[in-house]
Amino acid sequence: MYALPLVIDDNCELMGDHQTGQHVQGMLLVEACRQAFIAVTEEFVYQKQSDKYYVINSMSIDFANFLFPLPAIVHFEFVEKDVNERRGRFKARMSVMQNQTVCASMDVSFAVYSAKSILAKEGELAESATEAVVSSNDHFNMEQDCA
Repeated sequence: MYALPLVIDDNCELMGDHQTGQHVQGMLLVEACRQAFIAVTEEFVYQKQSDKYYVINSMSIDFANFLFPLPAIVHFEFVEKDVNERRGRFKARMSVMQNQTVCASMDVSFAVYSAKSILAKEGELAESATEAVVSSNDHFNMEQDCA
């Protein structure tokens, strides 16, 4: 298990969105968990290899208590690891704790590929999606509906 301090930059884009009350908004906790699983995996599985591309397969978060702008810790643990020379598949569980109270918990499933292999596939998929939209003329119908 890993423990990471929750650090929030007052100038991050999420701080300007939907600030109500005194608690920290939930999207900041989602982003904190996302950054936690990437940071732990980069540091302790891939030893800071910079050529990795992370693909999120699923994320599920539960909010249990308000989290306030006070010290908090993100606890991280791998639930499953399947790593080979082509890719890594992971499941992990995180909890955001403040004053020994669980404020949020997240289960995530993700894969890690070499950036070179996934960028080529992503390019093919982007080209295919663009061609499909252009050939279907759906984007023109949407513009007419909005007028």
